[in-house]
Amino acid sequence: MTETTSDQLATIGWVFRPAQYLVVKSLLLQLDVTVCPIGYHHASNQWPYGLALGGIELRVPETRADEARALLASLPPLLPPAQMFGRNRLWRLLVLLVLYLFALTPPPALAAEFVSPSRERPT
Repeated sequence: MTETTSDQLATIGWVFRPAQYLVVKSLLLQLDVTVCPIGYHHASNQWPYGLALGGIELRVPETRADEARALLASLPPLLPPAQMFGRNRLWRLLVLLVLYLFALTPPPALAAEFVSPSRERPT
């Protein structure tokens, strides 16, 4: 009796950043689960548009889908907590302000003398 294998892919989840995809892909590859990313190339070229495009859809073979979903369910959130972004907000604002003001500093005055066309040159 021959065993039939399915070549169908099942969606196990979505990620929205290329870094998230690479973490999940490496974990799934440790389990010998092949991952087919749908939309990875769009997100890797223009990652801010990842959310607008629906993220990177992760598809795996249907026979290993339950194992892959269990792995994804056991993962902690892939983004740092929100308070990590807000701790140094004032410090970053001050640094950006100093850099902005430094960029607006005018160049030093020229040491050349400007001669108006109406004046004659000394001979």
